[in-house]
Amino acid sequence: MSKAWKPLLQDDLAAQALAAVHDIAAALESQADREGSRYASLAGGLTGEALFYTYLALQTGDDAPAERAAQLVEKAVDVLAETPLPPNLYTGFAGVAWTMEHLRGRLFEEDSEEEDPVQEIDEALLTPLQRSPWPGDYDLITGLVGLGVYALERLPRPTAATLLGNVVDRLAETADVSEEGAAWFTRPEDLPEWQREIHAKGSYNLGVAHGLPGVVPVLAGATAAGIERARPLLDDSVRWLLARRLDPSVGSCFSTAASVAIFESPWNARRPVSIS
Repeated sequence: MSKAWKPLLQDDLAAQALAAVHDIAAALESQADREGSRYASLAGGLTGEALFYTYLALQTGDDAPAERAAQLVEKAVDVLAETPLPPNLYTGFAGVAWTMEHLRGRLFEEDSEEEDPVQEIDEALLTPLQRSPWPGDYDLITGLVGLGVYALERLPRPTAATLLGNVVDRLAETADVSEEGAAWFTRPEDLPEWQREIHAKGSYNLGVAHGLPGVVPVLAGATAAGIERARPLLDDSVRWLLARRLDPSVGSCFSTAASVAIFESPWNARRPVSIS
């Protein structure tokens, strides 16, 4: 996989964005002993900060942020060894491992003869991903989609392909499939209280972090990786999502969620019957 990338911004906007990034870096350095430095996670801890400094180094060519990133990764590994974390991308050990893998060829030299430091994480995820039905969330932050992102980063390793196939299988089991396509339901009891007030019977989330737009790229990646059973689910989920596209006059392509007007069928046997 190519490590190449190109900036989205040019000229004055690029200069403003880079100035803001340097301000963030300075703020992080001035708070080296803050609470987040005790955590290894991608979302709010050391590996997330390491990712930030790595891309700062890639943009500027400076050694200092690269050295800082390497120090943070080393510290994150030490913290992870002493602190149990859940198996998810956002706050868990899968996110730490994803970052280490992502930084190969960016922060660290790639060495095919070197022992794989993340192999144990692959193996630790194999057992839970074989559970059927899947007991947890399906989303990017704490669920199946996040583990799919991790598996995609680890390809073409055989264990990564197995993990990705298991993610596809668990997503297929938890999907609501109808003539409209495929979508993933969030039960009312799993919604924050303020969302339950709006979606009293549950909803189909349309955000990347917790909803179907996070599922689509993982299924696309699985399809591209040769997992053929991912393709029908990908087609169905894209069709369901595009059917919820809003009129341009609204000012947004999609709403945050699709509400369930009628909800009668049991878990794992649902069919969306009326979506607004």
